[in-house]
Amino acid sequence: MGKTPQPLTILVAQEWLTHEHIQKLADQGHTIQVAPVADLILSPTAHAWRGDMWPFLSVALKAARARKKESK
Repeated sequence: MGKTPQPLTILVAQEWLTHEHIQKLADQGHTIQVAPVADLILSPTAHAWRGDMWPFLSVALKAARARKKESK
């Protein structure tokens, strides 16, 4: 798996830090940080994520890249 030309900074819940998909993202060159524990996150870049949504990770990454590109 190669390096990404558009690395993202991704906040991840502590319990998903060692998940295989998150490890692959780190290996690709994305910056992975542990998200602070919160009951609600209000942010234009927040994405509601549940443990059954891993098949949609590529869609979430595509949306994040589009937002990042728009903000430049």
